Amino acid sequence: MMERYVSAKDKSTLAQKIAQDLADQGEILHPATAHGKKIATSFWGYAWCRAIEQWQDYESRLPAGRSLLRNNTVIDLVIEPGLIKAKVVHKELFELRIFIDEPDEERLTAVRDRCTGKITSLLDLLQGNLTEDILTVLGDPDNGLFPEYGQIRASCNCIDDACLCAHAAAALYGVGAMLDEEPALLFKLRGIDMESFFDTGTTADSLAADVDFSSQDLSEMFGIHLD
Repeated sequence: MMERYVSAKDKSTLAQKIAQDLADQGEILHPATAHGKKIATSFWGYAWCRAIEQWQDYESRLPAGRSLLRNNTVIDLVIEPGLIKAKVVHKELFELRIFIDEPDEERLTAVRDRCTGKITSLLDLLQGNLTEDILTVLGDPDNGLFPEYGQIRASCNCIDDACLCAHAAAALYGVGAMLDEEPALLFKLRGIDMESFFDTGTTADSLAADVDFSSQDLSEMFGIHLD
């Protein structure tokens, strides 16, 4: 039997209803949403999305994940050290966990060494207010700060037995969108000490800094096309 088509509007409406029901039950939700036609607009958000799109085994699930995120169906997304927890609505509510291994220490040390003396503050690091060569080092999907293919394991209560279901893909893209607002979440997720990347620190208040990287053409720099 052919699967019943559900429009984007219906998906969004159902997600809103389920989110409201959960809120009425006392749950505190942390929704993730795409920023207009793009998933993310900041350096860290773009670089995260670029990294996950390198994993060819996930390629068939990524478009569905982008669609779910754009339809506002990722109604809850929580980032913890080594763990992403999410609730995604797709005809019904699905709950999932994405486990991420700790970064390879040798690779992390190499990244730090290449950044020595070139990052002067926590604020600059979080805003992506850095030289192009340092941005390339940090955002390199193979040798930067992002997880590699094989370091991620997803568990969802849906029936899709693929290595990455559409709901997990939506959650991964949701992380990219969240990094626009809270770039420090990447370092939390990866268990990386931010202060080890710069020479003269700022106060902890800098963690809440807004991201504004409009002066750089990130799409051209990283070759990302997320529309």
